[in-house]
Amino acid sequence: MQIRALAVMLLALALSGIALDALAQNGDQAEEEIAREPERCLRVNRIRRTEIIDDQTIVFYQRGGGVFVNSLPRECPQLKRSDRFMYEVRTSELCEVDVITVLNRFGGSFSRGFTCRLGMFHPSSADAVALLEEAAESGGATSGVTATPVELPEAADADSDEAASDGAPGSESADE
Repeated sequence: MQIRALAVMLLALALSGIALDALAQNGDQAEEEIAREPERCLRVNRIRRTEIIDDQTIVFYQRGGGVFVNSLPRECPQLKRSDRFMYEVRTSELCEVDVITVLNRFGGSFSRGFTCRLGMFHPSSADAVALLEEAAESGGATSGVTATPVELPEAADADSDEAASDGAPGSESADE
């Protein structure tokens, strides 16, 4: 699952870069206004809402339009299913070292579930979030990427075919 988290993070970063380039070319917003580097912390009073993509990815929407994707270092069991979490901060910022607690609904009340550590906050865009949602709904594959399984030759067959075709010492060809 670490590979999936890395892929999600790289996809978000790549799309953020594309969005930044488009914004700079259009003159809509200066490139320096949006940080390309991941943030360690977000100011709590700027967080407008959150969206849970899967058990390892949370999107933080900020007042003023900022979007940050947080890829947790590990899966957080029941996060997506519960679709609710809480956090407590000791300062005015929510940081990568802080933890979230999944809130499970039982009847008309909530109980605390698993506690999970946050990761870095990666600047993103609405388009990148849409792709993350699509990937999560389709089990990790996006419509722009197609994987086709192939059958590999057995090791013994591959070795003998390679030796015969490259004229390696000790191999005979039909012409000799």
